Amino acid sequence: MTDREPTCAECGKAMEAGFVLDLLDHQTHGSGTQSAWIDGAPEPSFWTGVKLKGHQRLPVTTYRCPGCGYLESYAPPA
Repeated sequence: MTDREPTCAECGKAMEAGFVLDLLDHQTHGSGTQSAWIDGAPEPSFWTGVKLKGHQRLPVTTYRCPGCGYLESYAPPA
């Protein structure tokens, strides 16, 4: 992803950056956290739902078109 915001693939308007909020995350005790991309396949965990140890985790930026509402997400390299 470049430093400039993308244009909408549906209607061609400039998109606005934001993020998708994940609610009821076990690490934040019921509040919210930004979505993240995790490498590999999900592995079930009894305590946390999904094992994360040893996996790369990248924050996800989501762009929204103010015209049509189309969403496009990116997890840029760290």
